[in-house]
Amino acid sequence: MTIVELPEAPLHAVRLDPHERPVLGPGDPPAPRTGRLAVGLPVVLPLTVDTVDEQTRPFLRARTGSTFHLLTITTSFTHDDGEPFESAWVDISLRRDGGAAGEPPVAWSMRPRTAAEPVPVSRKVTLSPTLKLGVPGANLEAGAGGGTERQVTYTRQDVTLEALNEGTSDPRWVFYRTDALQIRGVHTLCLVADIAAGARDTASIQIGATIRSRRLKVFRYTAAVTDVPAAASVAFG
Repeated sequence: MTIVELPEAPLHAVRLDPHERPVLGPGDPPAPRTGRLAVGLPVVLPLTVDTVDEQTRPFLRARTGSTFHLLTITTSFTHDDGEPFESAWVDISLRRDGGAAGEPPVAWSMRPRTAAEPVPVSRKVTLSPTLKLGVPGANLEAGAGGGTERQVTYTRQDVTLEALNEGTSDPRWVFYRTDALQIRGVHTLCLVADIAAGARDTASIQIGATIRSRRLKVFRYTAAVTDVPAAASVAFG
């Protein structure tokens, strides 16, 4: 197994620009948001026989038509109790530089693939001695002679992050707010890009989010990543 030490990427604040229309409810669109999102410059590390372990080298030598690169992207979300993130996403577009012919680059592998928060769920049902259903906590019918309350407890996994479109040229990560967890903090996203040997391909990065306003409307935003050009696109090779 190859272990790669990832360099720390300094974070750059990025403005969130609203779409013209709210996702839910009427009203004027809000103003751009600042101080809610920061991104690190993407880091690309070539994966060659010189940088991987001995067990991985046979795989690389067998894939003579491909080169592999590790792409790392860092995002940081700042939570606001009054206007929390409802969702957020990081979209990667892997493209052949100059539109050259040949197999397009794809996301060979992505991490994290998923993250979930375990949520205990309890369900109760009340049965009378004659197996009549009742409501938990309510009195059984007179003359029923008592009753039995049966409880079933299990754990539900509320997904907070998932990787989508692995194996394609358009991989993405999506973050979700749950009852237990907010979208907040620093997240490091990694993918291995499979690129045709000799090609010079690029990865373009787009980030967006939805925010619930204090009036309970949900607005969609697009991050102005192009304001930090080095964060919006990176070349392989």
